[in-house]
Amino acid sequence: MRVSCFKYTDDDWYPTYFKHTVELTLHDQLTDGSWRVSVWGADDFGMNFDFGTEIDAQNMYFALCMKEKVNIKELEKLGFTRF
Repeated sequence: MRVSCFKYTDDDWYPTYFKHTVELTLHDQLTDGSWRVSVWGADDFGMNFDFGTEIDAQNMYFALCMKEKVNIKELEKLGFTRF
């Protein structure tokens, strides 16, 4: 199950998508058994966080979905790393 949405941002994601948004995605289970949440701009800049369980990844995804906007510093504080 792959799910994604677009969230507003104040940052430059080199570049952003339409109307200054980034794509937030909850990915299918990875080959190593982990679950990934990622945030990407419209080109080659993105941030990922891999979780040991599906529920932890889902909780992060939905928590970010509920925010008004997503930005780089906040994601770094949550443990996301640049890809």
